[in-house]
Order: sequence, then C-alpha cells, then structure tokens
Amino acid sequence: MNQASSLVVVDDDPGFLRLMGKVLKREGYHVRFAEQGLEALKLVQQFKPDLFLMDLNLPDIDGETLAQQCRAQTEPVPFIVMTGHGDERVAVRMMKNGALDYVVKDAEFIELIPIVVSQAIDRIRQDRALRHAENQLEETAMRLEKAQMIAGMGSFEVCPVSHYCQHGSSSLEHLIGFCWQENKMRWNDLFTACVHDVDRARVLEAFADFIQTGQEINIEFRVRKKSRGPEFIQLTGQTLNLRSAGNQPLKYLVICRDITEIKNLQQEILHISTEERQRVGQDIHDGLCQHLTGTEVLVGALESMGVIQDNPKVLSIVREIRDLARAGTQLSRDLAQGLVSYEVDCESWQESIHNLAQALGDSGQILVHLTIEPDLPITSHPVANALFRITQEAVNNARKHARASSIAIRIYAKTHWLGLEISDNGQGFEPKSRSRKKGLGLHLMNYQAEVVGGHLDVHSSPQHGTQISARFPITHHPEIPFPK
Repeated sequence: MNQASSLVVVDDDPGFLRLMGKVLKREGYHVRFAEQGLEALKLVQQFKPDLFLMDLNLPDIDGETLAQQCRAQTEPVPFIVMTGHGDERVAVRMMKNGALDYVVKDAEFIELIPIVVSQAIDRIRQDRALRHAENQLEETAMRLEKAQMIAGMGSFEVCPVSHYCQHGSSSLEHLIGFCWQENKMRWNDLFTACVHDVDRARVLEAFADFIQTGQEINIEFRVRKKSRGPEFIQLTGQTLNLRSAGNQPLKYLVICRDITEIKNLQQEILHISTEERQRVGQDIHDGLCQHLTGTEVLVGALESMGVIQDNPKVLSIVREIRDLARAGTQLSRDLAQGLVSYEVDCESWQESIHNLAQALGDSGQILVHLTIEPDLPITSHPVANALFRITQEAVNNARKHARASSIAIRIYAKTHWLGLEISDNGQGFEPKSRSRKKGLGLHLMNYQAEVVGGHLDVHSSPQHGTQISARFPITHHPEIPFPK
C-alpha cells in the first residue's frame, strides 16, 4: 500500500538523508532527496509527491518561507516539519500554518519517523477520499437540480419537530416563487406566502395532518407567483428513513411538480369528449328517434286498416311491432339524454340535480334517494358544473350498466371543501380488471373533478354495488381561470 506513496525529503545533512532514505524505502515509500530548499521545491513542483518532509534550518531558505511557497502552489503538497531541540515553538507555529505534524530530531527520531509518515499518509488519503465524496455529492446535487428543472419539479425537507423547511432546491423559486437562498421559514409560513388565497386553508389543513400523522400526502393547489400568472402545483410528501430513538421520523421529504400542462390537457380532453358526446346524442335524437317515431306512426296507420282488423293474427303482430317501435323510441331518447350534457352554474345546479333524480324516479326504473344540505356555499361555476356532470354520469352508469334498483346521492359541505357521495346496489365491478372501454365514464368523472382542483375515489366489488366519493374546493377566484 505504501509503494504508491511518494515522498520528497530535504535536509542539509547528507548522512542524515541517507539514513532516512534507508528507513523510508524499507517501508515501501518512493523517496526523492534534496540538500537545498530551492532544489526540494523544484522536486515538489515536478513530481507532486504525496508528502513533503522539510528541515526548518536550510542554508538557502528558511523553513517558514519554504512552507509558504509550497502552500502557494496550484495544488499544495502536504508537509511535515523536522526540527532540532529548541525549535519546538517554531514547529508549533508551522503547524498552525498548515503543517500536518512535526518531528524532533532526537535519539528516537529514526524509529519514530516511519510511524509519523504512515499516519500522515493515512490522513491525507482520508482527506482526499472525503473531498472526492463531497465533490461527487455536490455533482449529484447539481444533476438532481438540473433534472428537477427539466421535469418541472422541486423538493425540500421539513423537520416535524421545529417545522422548519430545509434543503430546498433552487427550482422551487421557479415553481412557487420562493427564493430559498434568501429565506428560512416554517412550512405554514411558506404555504401562507406561496399558495393562493383560494386553496391556502385547504393546503394548510392537509399538510398539518401530514406533519402530525406522517401519512403520505398528495394534493393539488394554485400558487401565487411573483412575476407570472398562477400555476397549478401537485405536492406529494412522505417520511424519510431517519428516525429518533423513539422511532419518530426526523425528516419529511416534500416534492412539488408543475401540473399546469396536465390540467390544460385534462380540460382539452373534457372539451373534446363533451363535444363528441353531444354530437352522438344529437344524432341519436334527430336521426334514430325520428325514424323510430315515424315507424310507430306508420304501424299505427297500418293497425287501423280494415284488412288488418279482420285478421287477429296479423293484428297481433302489427301491435307487437308498434310496441317495439315505441319502446325503441323511448330507449333512444333516454340514451340521447344521457349523452347530451348542458352547462349549469351556481344558481341552477341544485335544480338540475333535483330534475335529474325526479326524472329517473318517475321512469320507475330505479329508486333515488337524494340529500342536499341546505345553503351550500358554492360560488364557483366550474365546480357547480363538475358536480352536476359527475352526478349525471354516475346515475347513468348505475342505471344502464350496473342494473341498480336503488341509488343514494348525498351532497354536503365541510369547512374548505364540498363533498359528493353516490352509492348504488348494482352488480358492481372489479376496478383493477375493468377494461379501458368500460372505464371511460369513470375516467371522465375523474377528469371533471381534477380540472376544478377536486379529487374522486371509486370503490366497487362484484355484486356489492359501487360507491363514488368526490371532494371539490368551495370557492374559485375570478383572477384564476381554470385551464383552457
């Protein structure tokens, strides 16, 4: 291991140099010698040894000046001072100025010098390994910063004891308008400063629960930017594997991601799907319904003809055709009504849902239990429209696909959010195994909720019905348009 270590030794005593060379080479070091200080300095500059051993008293230059010139190099070489009796004060001063160690030239010097050199070499290697690890860590951190910037992400840590935010990435300034290098604050002050008024209370409540329980958090909100318009951010948090003696988490990792483009895409998907459903529904109403109605009218005229009236067997067939045409007309109208959606607002959403439930109950196909808390504080037209459309889609799914005989709808409000619960007693399904085609309605409902900053959960199992729950923000600031 010592064979890879190179030394330069300078001393004005040739006999002493030969003795040192014999001892150090026996230990496996590669040693170069000099009797003059300037000559030794040239060897140091040329060969870049691992360690430089210098005598304090040299004929051409004093040890302190030689040490200063060594430290002034681009890559300073570590050095050890060798001194005679009476020079210990100077040696200590040299230690303060960067020397690794000093050795007194006494009777035990030859036995002691290999140990001192070995300890110094070990220390140098440890320092180099530490600097290499620090450089790699800094490089990795820079790469992570760059990757987060490219991915539209940023991260920081939170101490659950002090509640202070730590180790924030520079990309957070782009995401949430907060310059981490200039500020240090607790998480509640951070969100108060960065989250828009519309979402602030909801985010503070959710994050406080995350800090208290340590359970993973996943929440979306709008930020209050310093220089540009608001953007949508997704925040996720989880505990790090750093725990106290009482097994309590010491750090939480929080990741922020810009989801503005995702919101825009979701809105575009909803817009396209709504237009297509409207077109198909209109085609069914104007095309198929009209044809079936015409068929029913013609069959009615045929039924009234005397030749048909005189033949009971033919009359029975004609009436059966008439009834099928009538039933087909009603089914087509129901299908068209389920596909065609219309806009509702804060004033009309309750009436629209009541009409939807009444029409379904009047059909005799399904029993509807509707509960809407009085005086619900909905002030957002997009939220009201999403609430109605999700309810409409869930009711249609329960009636047409789940073959439910009963459905319960409950709409209520909490402090900062609005809740929707829909459950039926239909045949249910296995969520993980449903096909993409069958799950399209659920995807659309999920998009409807997410676009307005809400969240939707679906629970179902075969023969045990389906339960849908959604949460929406109650308010919506006019300065923050939902993505177009």
